[in-house]
Amino acid sequence: MTEILLNAVLNLFALQAVLLGAESRAKARGILAEYLSGHLRIAQAEDYLELFDATLEFQAEADAEQLPERVREVAAQVASLMPRLEQHVFLLRCLELAVAAGDSALPFSPALAPAHAVAEELSVGDAEFQDLLLFCRQPFAAASLSERFLLAGNVGSPPDADPPIALPPDAPCHTLARPGFQGRICVLRIPDAEVAFLVTDSPDLSLSSLPLPPGARVLLQPGAIVRDARGNRIYQAELEAAFRRSRSGGELEFRGESLQFRYPGSDIGLHDFSFCEQGGRMVGIMGVSGAGKSTLLTLLNGQLMPDSGRVTVNGADLHKDAAKLEGVIGFVPQDDLLFEDLTVFENLYYNASLCLANLSASERAQRVDALLEELHQPAIRNLKVGSPLDKTISGGQRKRLNIALELIREPSILFVDEPTSGLSSSDSENVMALLKAQAAKGKLVLVVIHQPSSRIYKMFDTLWVLDQGGKPIFDGNPLDAIVHFRTAVHQAGMDEYACPHCGSVNPEQLFEIIEARDVDEHGQYTRKRRVSALEWHERYLKVRQRR
Repeated sequence: MTEILLNAVLNLFALQAVLLGAESRAKARGILAEYLSGHLRIAQAEDYLELFDATLEFQAEADAEQLPERVREVAAQVASLMPRLEQHVFLLRCLELAVAAGDSALPFSPALAPAHAVAEELSVGDAEFQDLLLFCRQPFAAASLSERFLLAGNVGSPPDADPPIALPPDAPCHTLARPGFQGRICVLRIPDAEVAFLVTDSPDLSLSSLPLPPGARVLLQPGAIVRDARGNRIYQAELEAAFRRSRSGGELEFRGESLQFRYPGSDIGLHDFSFCEQGGRMVGIMGVSGAGKSTLLTLLNGQLMPDSGRVTVNGADLHKDAAKLEGVIGFVPQDDLLFEDLTVFENLYYNASLCLANLSASERAQRVDALLEELHQPAIRNLKVGSPLDKTISGGQRKRLNIALELIREPSILFVDEPTSGLSSSDSENVMALLKAQAAKGKLVLVVIHQPSSRIYKMFDTLWVLDQGGKPIFDGNPLDAIVHFRTAVHQAGMDEYACPHCGSVNPEQLFEIIEARDVDEHGQYTRKRRVSALEWHERYLKVRQRR
């Protein structure tokens, strides 16, 4: 956040505090302090709080009749500088102050006037505003919650600590019941802004290893985990899936049962792997060099036949009933598939002509243009693609275009091999955000990834880890993988999977642990691994049997 924008935020908090009265100033300072340190991660928050105090005194001396207009002027400035997600975070803090200062029993109190003005300038609709207000007032009033809400944990089940949440049969809000979970949480999700907030009224819960105080309304980040005092967990991916889940069912199910494959004359291939994934998820596939990641992809997309076991899509065998599943699976290889002398539009259009021959020329053109709009690439529509050495479009644009070649067919399951290879960190995140958006539409996306950043790593809903020779050694939540391997070698701080200060994770530590070497009597590293690939695989099979 820039100093200009932060100065506008401080002014808005000060104006709201002045309008709410002298008794609200301390509350405003406390909410602002949490916003600065907890959300913006500003270490020297006290410097800005002192600036807020000075701004508060300045605004208090102004003509009271001019303050509402000043609120609108500053809010308009914030709207032009602040991303949509941040606008909703800031508005939530404004509502927290209004509820703390006003009569929360009233459907509309004078204390809400400044927050209403901010919402109007930020173009937040009345329905969203009322949901944010309810989230600040009575987030567990189940009968009043709209479809933007989700109640999770001890929902309608006999409790150990908290009273269960009573849900009317026709309640529009979503639920995720966990009878054994020691607590309950409420999530408010605003799809248009791609933002979700979480609050609990239960003690002894943590969010991504940090304490989650009852009543604290926090931003729900990708990959987050809510844990109770007994170690029971609710994953952010589960919460997202519960929002997407159709009440009528009919979800995509992709299943593998005891898959085995060996290349002739070797023990290399894939060893005893089973899985079950559903649409709406993004699966990351990681492994050391020679772990068989590409082999796994070719087995799962139907190019290779397993020696034993089977792969099914909603019960249909991928290899025996291939005709039934035509068009269901898409594959984006690591290699470039673009025609250098054609434009972006022509590459997509001619590809659509091959795979969508049942559509008319105008319908294919409309689908291509719609896809370019969806990928935010209409500006490069008529640019020649060029070669990697004689570039016309950027590396990130080339990768998105390669993915678009498959998306034009609208497959239900999409395999992507090393989509971030050779890209900058920003291009990598843009490409992965595109794939995550496809998963949000109900597709199942499986991605082979190498050295992901913390942000990319936390985008995955599931992680599969392979070791040398194609031996699976982990499948589950990505953050659980870090705890799993740290615990397996009794590493100090084994329960920690994220930095307690910034929330970042270090995926590289997985392979530092997996490939850790023994030391000799002189303290020098040897070539022998402390835990062999076979030992890791045997441990994985034991864990799988206990599930």
